[in-house]
Amino acid sequence: MQKLHTRILLSVTALLALLALSLIWTRFSSPPKGSFSTHRDIYHIYEDASLLANGENPYSRIASGNMKDNEKYTFYLPGFLLFAAGSIHLGLEDYQQWMPYWLSVSLLFHICIGVLLFLIIKESSGALAGTVGALFWIFSRWPLALLRSGQIDSIPIFFFVAALLLINRNLVLSAILLSISLAIKQMAALVAPLYLIWAYKNAPKKVTPVMLALVCIPFLLSVPFLIWDFESFFKMVIFPLTRDPQGARSVDVFLRLPEKLSKAPFLAALLLTYWLTWKEKLSKPSAIFFTIMVTLSFNPVFFSRYFCWAVPLIPIVCFEKVKEKE
Repeated sequence: MQKLHTRILLSVTALLALLALSLIWTRFSSPPKGSFSTHRDIYHIYEDASLLANGENPYSRIASGNMKDNEKYTFYLPGFLLFAAGSIHLGLEDYQQWMPYWLSVSLLFHICIGVLLFLIIKESSGALAGTVGALFWIFSRWPLALLRSGQIDSIPIFFFVAALLLINRNLVLSAILLSISLAIKQMAALVAPLYLIWAYKNAPKKVTPVMLALVCIPFLLSVPFLIWDFESFFKMVIFPLTRDPQGARSVDVFLRLPEKLSKAPFLAALLLTYWLTWKEKLSKPSAIFFTIMVTLSFNPVFFSRYFCWAVPLIPIVCFEKVKEKE
């Protein structure tokens, strides 16, 4: 009976997901020709991928910048650029031709994130809670806005959530999945130290394997670009730390803190989170959720799509707390 109940709920989730797929695909899969206002950011990423496909360094554009103004640089690690450049090599050499294919890939990962959430939450709180968590992701305004924008976050978020699925079973494999996420977009980079804390506290011999797992894929993908143009790649990595504030004001901007103290609130909140994790005052999902929220809340640069990194964690943490009270 339990298995039947689970299958019914999973089937309902899948049907609703397919409905979402068809509606969203009809709504967003064909960007108007000559107009890039909706998908502006992904258009510039595609342009950089085209440079890479033609043998040019896409990171070299940042070399002449002032490290304050974002001139539509690609300041992510090269995972997505390599993927996009590969698709261009396979024949998708025109943006209008490439974009519908990319949106279909993005939508596929959007649905798969919902499936992962179902599996994670089902383990702790049952199939009904898993269904609610999956639908919360699939139909929330922030993930839907992410789909509409065409941005690349759906792929790294998928691997980020997949890492959560395995975090209590195999910390090293979970760290590898997180490293894939980081190789595409570094949004969850501050989660990595949590893995080292958990490894040290629970199995000190695993600290080295976990550390290697966290850095292996980003490092291997970055080595060719480090050799190609070290200065430009280094500037790309640190640009998110030096660029001008954007979006809703963070506390350092709100209080007009001097530059030397501007990172103090961010670092204080982050170090406190790590300390609470070290003292085992936070569960693993709660520690990851709070680390992501610290990143979103104290980083001076914020766009609404960044909140998509917190959305899948919300039902995981909420249902976890309900179980604890029972």
